[in-house]
Amino acid sequence: MPIKKRAGKSRQFDEYRACQLLAGPDATLLAGTGYLTAARAARFDEMADADKASALDDMREDWDRHGAALMAWWNGDDEAFRFKPWNFVVRDPEYMPWAAEQFGEPGDSTNERNGHD
Repeated sequence: MPIKKRAGKSRQFDEYRACQLLAGPDATLLAGTGYLTAARAARFDEMADADKASALDDMREDWDRHGAALMAWWNGDDEAFRFKPWNFVVRDPEYMPWAAEQFGEPGDSTNERNGHD
């Protein structure tokens, strides 16, 4: 029996991924969530190099797609993101979210900040 594949179905952008973009890959308290599910790793530094590279590519893609909304929330302009207690994110406009420091402005896929291209 052939297996039906869903073409064009992207992975779900959930609050775990949002939290990890804001506070870093190890930001959630539940192991193996968000970008760590593909490698089934509890921590980012436990992932194989190829899995880390893949996770960073996914993070960069999601930052380009969802970063503007996350930045609006971070700066207090939007209440669209409400995180569950296990995804505790402290927003502080004096600092930049993790993904902004890693990848630059959202939607700028040409950014080469911090050695990422």
